[in-house]
Amino acid sequence: MMNSSFEKNKYFILKIISLIAALIGVYYLLNSPELGLKSTTIYMSNNTSGSIATSTYSVFLESSIISYRIFGGILTFVGGYFFLKH
Repeated sequence: MMNSSFEKNKYFILKIISLIAALIGVYYLLNSPELGLKSTTIYMSNNTSGSIATSTYSVFLESSIISYRIFGGILTFVGGYFFLKH
């Protein structure tokens, strides 16, 4: 009888963690442009001497946004998969 209660709690906790992961993933997907801009700005201010070519800045910005989208997509997929599976 205790084992059944433990199994229910285990699946409930897994569902909660999966849902949280999926929601965080959606947040990263929706806010990837802002997050990419912030991280690019921080990187540029810490690692450049004050000026940088526009094309270089554009590459850094696009790469940063894509990284956040990939991370958000993975979290959303994995979280959603485990939420719906159990």
